[in-house]
Amino acid sequence: MKRLLLLILITYVILVSGCGEIIKQDDANDQNNDYNSLTTTKNYDNGSNEYESVYFQDDDIISMKYKGQFIFQDVYEKEVRINMEILENLNEGRIYQLYLSPLQGVPVERLSIGYFYESGDTIYKINPTEANLNMIKSSGNIPEDSVIVCQNAEIQDTLGEDERGWHQYIEVNGDEIEYHSYNNLVETGYYESFTWKKGVGLVFYQTGYGAERASIRLKLISNVKTNQTDTANQAINNPNKTLSLSPETDSKNEDRENLCTDNEELLFSFMLANSPKTLSVCISKTQPDYIVYRLGKKDKVELEFPENKANSWSEFSYSYYLRGGGAGNEGMDLNYLTFENGGYEYQIYQEYTAKDNMTNVGIRITEKATNEESEIKGLSNSIEGSLINLRDNKKIKTEIL
Repeated sequence: MKRLLLLILITYVILVSGCGEIIKQDDANDQNNDYNSLTTTKNYDNGSNEYESVYFQDDDIISMKYKGQFIFQDVYEKEVRINMEILENLNEGRIYQLYLSPLQGVPVERLSIGYFYESGDTIYKINPTEANLNMIKSSGNIPEDSVIVCQNAEIQDTLGEDERGWHQYIEVNGDEIEYHSYNNLVETGYYESFTWKKGVGLVFYQTGYGAERASIRLKLISNVKTNQTDTANQAINNPNKTLSLSPETDSKNEDRENLCTDNEELLFSFMLANSPKTLSVCISKTQPDYIVYRLGKKDKVELEFPENKANSWSEFSYSYYLRGGGAGNEGMDLNYLTFENGGYEYQIYQEYTAKDNMTNVGIRITEKATNEESEIKGLSNSIEGSLINLRDNKKIKTEIL
């Protein structure tokens, strides 16, 4: 009876953990509909009794660099970053999400590694619902559908190695703790593994299906100390922030001319369709702190906004909409950067749809007096950076659509 209950519990957790849409099978379901309910949460308690993490001991580390291998429609290796978004810092623990930035060819719902509650030396992977979040916040109780993915004590697999079913177990090797789970009911069963190290964090992660289909494999290279505003600028040195399909695509992007100066970091840039012009959004590296929009060519910038960069962040607004579930749920990731100038509203857009597995970019210009709209489309294969990096930036007004 205990074994049956455990199998039911494990099966439920796997079903809501976000399986990909590329492989369609009985155990690959859409992520829980409450996926977005936590991704938009930014505020947490920073009181004097703030929890001190056993695994992530430096609170400034919110981005970690990994060597990644991705097997989807294409097979390639590249360096990527896992980002940590702290949702709640409580007296007895911390709730956070770990996620990858968008990668073209990887389903949107596979970008989220999961939501976790860490308390003491134990880490639980939690089902991301408001009810579960509120339970932990209000009482410190662990939701019944949570799974222990890290603790000091080993957990033995309740099934034999060759026995059919959902397997899960924990192995402890000094400061490193390994969690493994897999389904061998079918040949293409889902699997997931975490390796945690005290004082370091997540050092290894892999997920996918049997026969290495639709798989992700990540090995830690280094922790990166950042702050919330720095996170928005990491696309420049991080190929993962560029929506690209292969390392070859990245090398081409490096040769393109964006309109940022030596004293600025690139946030987002693309070339216009049927035009030699480029649109770039840049952020200053040093003081004074500013964000600026430019359109034109390297030797001739036709429009720069704002001219006076003082208080430039207040001149822009950022909005976005995120829906998981892959192509089957018409998943999408829509991002918009908007400003007004000379009686016109300018809306830079970056729109990804899982159904088409495409990212469209461009700028829509609306005359305020007449409400007439025109659109200038960009070349998707020329994208550098991402507007998504503004989600963690506290300086800009942000709206969730």
